[in-house]
Amino acid sequence: MYNSHSQSLQPEKNQQLQKDSLVSTHSLIKNILSLLVLTTFIFTLSANAKIYKWTDENGKVHYSDKNPDENAKELKISEKNTPNISQKSQTSTQERMERQKKMVSSHFEELEAQKKKQAEEAEKQAKVEKACNQIKSRRNLLNRQARIYSVNEKNEQVFMSDEERAKNIKELNQEIEETCSN
Repeated sequence: MYNSHSQSLQPEKNQQLQKDSLVSTHSLIKNILSLLVLTTFIFTLSANAKIYKWTDENGKVHYSDKNPDENAKELKISEKNTPNISQKSQTSTQERMERQKKMVSSHFEELEAQKKKQAEEAEKQAKVEKACNQIKSRRNLLNRQARIYSVNEKNEQVFMSDEERAKNIKELNQEIEETCSN
């Protein structure tokens, strides 16, 4: 009963690990996409910013990207004296987007490798548990049976001596210690 119960729990553990991994992957995707949209939005806004100039009551000249009052004048920035900001901005935004895509792609590759490794570990653990349960079953059989025998080539029953039984139980206990303790 113990063996079948522990074996039936293993697929549930694997399914839970897969669900947890999937949930964290979806959350990560949402965060990365939100970051990409926000970054693009910020760079678009900064490329189209206006500059205002005004003089306060003390005669001090101020510059700002926000219009403080009706006295502020929007500055016209001539394109002759400035580099093509929108083209440079687009190029740098495209470069950033490409780098971000590469980062996202490499991150997904890492996640896939991690999921594969987790699946391999779960499969390995399941094999170890199965082997462990089989060894324990053989030991329990030796402990429970009054007389254990095998059939030789002459079709005769050959009974195991108490010394052989004790030796086999000792060997199985060592095997359990080596196999099941990992």
